Amino acid sequence: MNPTEMLDSLVADGIVDAVVQRVKTGKEAEVFVVRKGETFLAAKVYKERQARNFKNNAGYKEGRAVRNTRDQRAMTKGTKYGRAIAETEWMQTEHDALITAMNVGVRVPKPELYYEGILLMELVLGGDGQPAPRLIEVAFTHDEAIALHREIVGHIIKLLTCDLIHGDLSPYNVLMAWNGATIIDLPQVVKAAHNSQAEQYLVRDVRNITEHFARFAPELKKRIFDGYAIWKKYMKRELSTDYFPEEGEGQPPKREHVPAPQHQQAPRPHQPPREGPRPHAAHAPRPHAAPRPAPAPAPTRAPAPAPAQVVAPAPQRPAPAPRPHHPRPAPHTPHPRHAAAEGAPAQQRRPLGPPRPRAPIIETRPRLVPPASHTQAGHKSDHAIEGAAPNAAGAGGTSRFQNRHRRR
Repeated sequence: MNPTEMLDSLVADGIVDAVVQRVKTGKEAEVFVVRKGETFLAAKVYKERQARNFKNNAGYKEGRAVRNTRDQRAMTKGTKYGRAIAETEWMQTEHDALITAMNVGVRVPKPELYYEGILLMELVLGGDGQPAPRLIEVAFTHDEAIALHREIVGHIIKLLTCDLIHGDLSPYNVLMAWNGATIIDLPQVVKAAHNSQAEQYLVRDVRNITEHFARFAPELKKRIFDGYAIWKKYMKRELSTDYFPEEGEGQPPKREHVPAPQHQQAPRPHQPPREGPRPHAAHAPRPHAAPRPAPAPAPTRAPAPAPAQVVAPAPQRPAPAPRPHHPRPAPHTPHPRHAAAEGAPAQQRRPLGPPRPRAPIIETRPRLVPPASHTQAGHKSDHAIEGAAPNAAGAGGTSRFQNRHRRR
């Protein structure tokens, strides 16, 4: 969902009345001016992870945890549900950090509401009543630069007293409001007590602010390493809100240089100095040596006569033996059926006519009739042939045996 659709849903739900204008577009969010009644607020709409330029946030998330153990396991495993929970937690962190910073006296925008990926907060205005410019866009005098440097470093110290480090502080994340410098963009805030890179983030924040104001006050270059002094006080539990490091107090820790191990070679035996020219210069002409005379030509001799060559006669090959004579077989006599193919006169074939009608199949097998003992009027013979003279059974009726043969 793009920022415009998200703001339309904000208006449709009655959270705000109207969207006035867009203030700026950052690497992780876009800021709009919205109106709620007679009050103007700043609506920070977070971009999706695929559309953000600030993607490498693994170092900032170190040490963060949620209360729900199921959500924490999903975030650790990196499942789809865990990534969605991590995105929501990343956005809500700024709302919680703004409240914490405001309670210790750090000048930040006052948060109003976090609603479905949109953070509503106080609109920071400049001296002319318009949205405040960024620190990088304003020029300062020498005295103004020194005063603002002390003020912003004091905000960094106050934030560290509650175990928080901005982590990405630069002249682009500080607004010059009508009442002083205001720190913004805190979603990547680092927990100093749970992050192994907390010291590096703190030193970088102090160095970024100091190098910017050193353009207007060159003597501030000596305070580039004040972040180490602040961290040292924090580790000793001696850090307070009214502390400010002295000039030259912060120095980077000295790390002992450990040379890389080298392979030791055995010492070579002593060799006497070489006398005479070097091998590669042996072929070079010596300047003090006289040129050598050209060698005398060798005497020519008459060529010796070539010895006569004796050609041996070529050996004669014996005559080949005569091949055995095989008589040619008699010509093959064709079969009478293939006589036409061999040129013999073909026999006259009878032309094909209509097929002859088939004669009906007449059953000549005699059928047996039941013996006379099974009929009503018996006969002398036990068996009789069908078609004989009618008897009493043929005249008066048929037997069961005859009916069975008729059905067949």
